Amino acid sequence: VNKIYLIFGCHCHQPLGNFERVIERIYDDSYLAFLEVISRHPRVKIILHYSGILLDWISEKHPEFFKILGGLIERGQVEILSGSHYEAILPVIPERDQIEQIKRLTRFIEKKLQISPQGMWLAERVWEPKLGKTLPAAGMKFGLVDDFHFKAVGLKEEQILSYFNVEEEGSLFSLFPISEYLRYSTPFKEVEKTINYLRQMSESKENPLLVIVDDGEKFGSWPGTKKWVYEEGWLEHFLSALEENSYWIETVTCSEYMQRFPPAGLVYLPIGAYFEM
Repeated sequence: VNKIYLIFGCHCHQPLGNFERVIERIYDDSYLAFLEVISRHPRVKIILHYSGILLDWISEKHPEFFKILGGLIERGQVEILSGSHYEAILPVIPERDQIEQIKRLTRFIEKKLQISPQGMWLAERVWEPKLGKTLPAAGMKFGLVDDFHFKAVGLKEEQILSYFNVEEEGSLFSLFPISEYLRYSTPFKEVEKTINYLRQMSESKENPLLVIVDDGEKFGSWPGTKKWVYEEGWLEHFLSALEENSYWIETVTCSEYMQRFPPAGLVYLPIGAYFEM
């Protein structure tokens, strides 16, 4: 089996003004539960994004969360992403506000976790070409969008098993494509089906990369997922499978993959969001 690289992670957010009891339940069932399982699998690397709104709440209600998260970062298991502090869809606010929102969340992360994030989460994965200049101006090097964005310009699935550069007025920014198949299958299909899909895709090209990043609330807070993901052990099984197959599946962070491999090329993506939006 050819080697394949996998970026796995979560994006976590709660809207401003959500009910206290709702956020508390989601914190216990998803955010904390996820980290507790991850901590038992130190060889599996992940990326995590928490909106500034959510981090403000955690900082006030559960400051101990940062100790857990900091420990995972310190041992090199986790890469943290920045983003717009209030989870704004960036193209609909002024450019100066886009930059300040990103810098605000970056400063928060630097203060709480003593790291400087290199990449960011794009709210609702909304892309607009001018962001290719704005995001580097905010100190960001990479972001993530859906593979749908790349297919919109005619690229086939086997052509987007990597990351790409985008360019705007001479500024370069890197984008990683999130796999639609894996977004739907994780955590809703049996682990073996995901491993078989990775095995199939490993034959597509040299050093192929696949990305699974979606809502953290899928892991414990969506209907039925607490029982499936934790009580019946889907997440434990999935991480164990990645460890058992680590001779051909290597989990990496975005920054690590960028350090080891060049981009697949330069693309000019149209305005877009994820398919359902």
